[in-house]
Amino acid sequence: MTKTRKGRKELHKSALLCVLILYSLRLFVLCVIAERESCPADGKKTISGFYVAANAYLQNAILKSDGLTPGAFTKGDWYRVDVIGLDGETKKDTVSYYLADYRSDNEADHYYVKDWTWLDLSALGDVTGITFRLSSSRNGTYGMTTPGYFLMDDFNGVYDGRSRKLAAISKNDAPTAISAVGVNRAQTHDGVAYNLAGQRVGKDYKGVVIINGKKVVRR
Repeated sequence: MTKTRKGRKELHKSALLCVLILYSLRLFVLCVIAERESCPADGKKTISGFYVAANAYLQNAILKSDGLTPGAFTKGDWYRVDVIGLDGETKKDTVSYYLADYRSDNEADHYYVKDWTWLDLSALGDVTGITFRLSSSRNGTYGMTTPGYFLMDDFNGVYDGRSRKLAAISKNDAPTAISAVGVNRAQTHDGVAYNLAGQRVGKDYKGVVIINGKKVVRR
C-alpha cells in the first residue's frame, strides 16, 4: 500500500529503513514485494521504482564530515547509487542517480536528496531482480568514506504525482564490479563490526570498521 507523505517523513526521521552494503547478499525483490500480485511464470517483472532519501547519518556526512575526510561536501563532491537490473545471474542495464551532487560550478545547483524523492526504475525493463552499487567522490585507503546508506520506501509502488522526481544520469550496460545489498529494518547488532565494503569482520580486524552505525578505526 502506498504510504502517505507524512508517513514517509516520519520514516525519514526515525531511519527505520536503510540500505546496507553487503557483498554476501543479493536482493531479489520481484516475488516478495507485492502480496497483491503474483510474478509471471518466467519470474520477470518491470519494477516501477521507489522513494529514496538520504538518512541522517548520510546527511551529517554531506553537511559536516564523515569523520574520515575533513569537512562538508564542497564543489566536485558527489554520492551516487547505481541500480543494476538482473536476468537470473546475468547483469542487464544500469540506471544511475546522484543522491548528492556538488559538481556544478554554480553553487545554486548543488543538492542532496533530503526529502522523499521518486526514483524511476522502469527503464530497466523486465528483470528477475536488482542489485545496487554505491559510490562517492570521497575515498580513503580502505575505500569509500561516505556512509553507504540511504532510505527506501514504497518499493515497486506508484508515483504520487506530487513528490519530486530524481532524474537518471545514465542508462548503460551493467558494470563488472557490483556490491549487492540487503535491507536493514532498524535491527540492533550491538558490537558487530563491518568493514567499509559491508562485510562482517572479527575482533582482530584492523582498519576502519562500522559499529552500530558509527565509523571506528581499529589499530
